[in-house]
Amino acid sequence: MNRRVSKAELIVRRRKLILFLVIITILFAFILSFKSQVTASNSREEFKYYTSIQIQSGDSLWSIADTYISTDHNNREEYIREVRQINHIGEYEDIHAGEYLVIPYYSYEVL
Repeated sequence: MNRRVSKAELIVRRRKLILFLVIITILFAFILSFKSQVTASNSREEFKYYTSIQIQSGDSLWSIADTYISTDHNNREEYIREVRQINHIGEYEDIHAGEYLVIPYYSYEVL
């Protein structure tokens, strides 16, 4: 037996459906905003600083890069390029024991 649905029942069903969709949308938006807040609180800001070091016998720009490089540089060559630029060292110039270099380093703490 087919029962005919009245116009009033259709309106009630549509309103229930709309209410359900609104609630789902609000929940989805809440979950997304909560997830982005958690991600933001887990990421730490890294600060760039500079320090002066005295070159020791046997030091090279490669060994200095291995000591001070951070994840902000893609590779040692990039870090060495920055050290050379800061200290106005040409590509084919050498460094010597006793000299000082200004080098960048990174920290999660404000110093």
